[in-house]
Amino acid sequence: MSKRSAETTGPVHTGPSRFAQWMPGLRDSRVEYLTVMLRERVCRARALGAERGASALEWVVIAAIVVGIVAVVGGVITTALTDRADEVSDCIGTADGSEGSKC
Repeated sequence: MSKRSAETTGPVHTGPSRFAQWMPGLRDSRVEYLTVMLRERVCRARALGAERGASALEWVVIAAIVVGIVAVVGGVITTALTDRADEVSDCIGTADGSEGSKC
């Protein structure tokens, strides 16, 4: 049997991530995937103990940074797309068909 049995792998996390609870706009499947992967890395790091602690900690920090960057970039893109969609909607709503229209 493998050294890593079911008792040492740690709990499996299911359900919505804490990020989705804090920021409802982050209910994107990509963010959920990254948070699940981060949780799995943390569980594995805890299960392996001190012999691989430094390496696991480095990977957890890197994964946390990547998740943070994805969250920020996703928020910026969402805001930009929403603003542009609102502009287009307003333009369509006020279009009168004249040549001098700014839309």
